[in-house]
Amino acid sequence: MTPANTKKYLLSTLVGIFACQVLFMGYGIFNCERLKRCDIAANRSEEVFNVMIATTLSLLVGTYAK
Repeated sequence: MTPANTKKYLLSTLVGIFACQVLFMGYGIFNCERLKRCDIAANRSEEVFNVMIATTLSLLVGTYAK
């Protein structure tokens, strides 16, 4: 694969991972009352979004660092 194709593949994989995490979090938040775990769902969603932002920023910095 060329470097451009590799970058597109990695970014699309990252988007897929983020989308999957958002779906699972949405399910957990939607059902948190029934499961009686709303505080845990809120903490995890905050952690996941922080990791998503940090990952995206590190990829952007790594792209322009060359």
